[in-house]
Amino acid sequence: MIAILLVYAGVAAAEWQYMRSKKRKTSTIVIMLAFTLTLLSASEVLYLFADRFQLSIVIEALFGSLERRIVGKGT
Repeated sequence: MIAILLVYAGVAAAEWQYMRSKKRKTSTIVIMLAFTLTLLSASEVLYLFADRFQLSIVIEALFGSLERRIVGKGT
């Protein structure tokens, strides 16, 4: 978890430095930092619940009925 945090912190620092050097608006910087924090939170949650969360179950729930209609198995 610390490694994930350090990677995101490094990317955010590099982005912040780039945006400050190019004189971007404060709102643009805030949007970038909020997006980075959102992605960091999502990555940490997925890391914490990796044993309980399986993406295949979510994909099956979303696209299972569509696949059955395309393949022709069931209604």
